[in-house]
Amino acid sequence: AYKPDVADLREAPALDILSMLRQKGAQVFYHDPHVPAVQHDGLELVCVPDLDAALAAVDCAVLVTNHAVYDAKALAVAVQCFVNTRGSNHGRIADFTFSNSAGMINR
Repeated sequence: AYKPDVADLREAPALDILSMLRQKGAQVFYHDPHVPAVQHDGLELVCVPDLDAALAAVDCAVLVTNHAVYDAKALAVAVQCFVNTRGSNHGRIADFTFSNSAGMINR
């Protein structure tokens, strides 16, 4: 979503981030309690229902919209790589290379 705690996708930066990651070869998933499905730039995704399970399965998580339900500190410790576009990475540093074999690729 574009703004916290709403379903408005107009100008949502997450859409471009999802597209860029896919173009770089990443397998992407998303979780947004306000947006059940996304269609953008040829990309069609359905929100993963279980955030904890999704976090356990990915190499890196990116927080783009700071909905009230998200605890950035908890997200930062739940994954190996955490990128918080809305504030501090809580001591975690993201260093990754985009390619088909490294970087933001699902485990």
